[in-house]
Amino acid sequence: MMGQQMKQRSGMTGDAGLTVLSISGVLPGGARFSDFLEPVPEDGDRPDRIHDFDPVESLGRKGVKILDRVTCLALVACGEALAQAGLPVPESSTDRFGVVSATTNASLKSVTGYSRATLVEARPYLVNAMLFPNTVMNCAAGQAAIRFGLRGPNATIAGADLAGIQALHYARNLARRGYLDHVMVFGAEEMTNEYRALHAHSRASGARAIEGGVATVLTARPDAAGARLVASAVVTRMVARGESSRDAVMRCLRCAGADDVDLAVSVTPLEQDAASALEATVPAVFDLTERADFLRSGQGLLGLGVAAAMLASREGPRRIALVGQGNGDQFGAVLVEGTEEQWRS
Repeated sequence: MMGQQMKQRSGMTGDAGLTVLSISGVLPGGARFSDFLEPVPEDGDRPDRIHDFDPVESLGRKGVKILDRVTCLALVACGEALAQAGLPVPESSTDRFGVVSATTNASLKSVTGYSRATLVEARPYLVNAMLFPNTVMNCAAGQAAIRFGLRGPNATIAGADLAGIQALHYARNLARRGYLDHVMVFGAEEMTNEYRALHAHSRASGARAIEGGVATVLTARPDAAGARLVASAVVTRMVARGESSRDAVMRCLRCAGADDVDLAVSVTPLEQDAASALEATVPAVFDLTERADFLRSGQGLLGLGVAAAMLASREGPRRIALVGQGNGDQFGAVLVEGTEEQWRS
């Protein structure tokens, strides 16, 4: 009932999907989303870290000193996406502008470092209390809301490899239920020894890990021009019923209405039978991990950026499915479509 009242108050329809107003990436080597459309040269030197990253340059000095690297990466990407979205102040500072963050473990370096400090630092204080917020999963989402004045729903999705797709799915559900008019969705990872160790023991360890941040601003306005998130789904493979990963990924595509797309962007490594099913179902599969390495929790959003770059051309595909598999038995899919309004703008 409350969701229906909020939807009526906003005057926006929940079934129209979310439109991408802007998407920004802070990536190694200053890479742009369109760069990943081309094959990587065999002798190409691809850094896994942003060596010249200076958060003060983009965020200013106030409050930055106590933030960890992953939060700074996220905030810079968010600031760029908000600036590109071009929303007027009355719309950007409202309780109907939400934030959804995708994460793996927030900053694993901050978490483990703070925990160690409680055991080895001198009494009586043991730890720096100002650094405690960096240890919680929703640190970046909270900092983004505070810094940019976004007072709508605020959520953090800790889904590791699948977190980006899960965050887009969650944002779309918020819009469908009338809780927001605009939403910023982002994911970020920092390259540290702790992050490297975690990645080495993950299901996606075969993909090369990188650091960076990707943020997108989406709107529920039906007249907005841009790539549109039409449908999404996240399903869990029913192991007890003998469901294979092949059947699970196909069920996920059907639930998202994405089993008849022009192209599928595989944002995470898939199990072999799931990958084979995808290749047999759609005309073409674009393996993002081969072109753009692996941003883990931000990989789904990186895929959205690449899909938006493809949809910007009239000659490109019209319907694209972002498809991924998590560490467990979860699969996710997001259906993204180009629009006539996008090509006329």
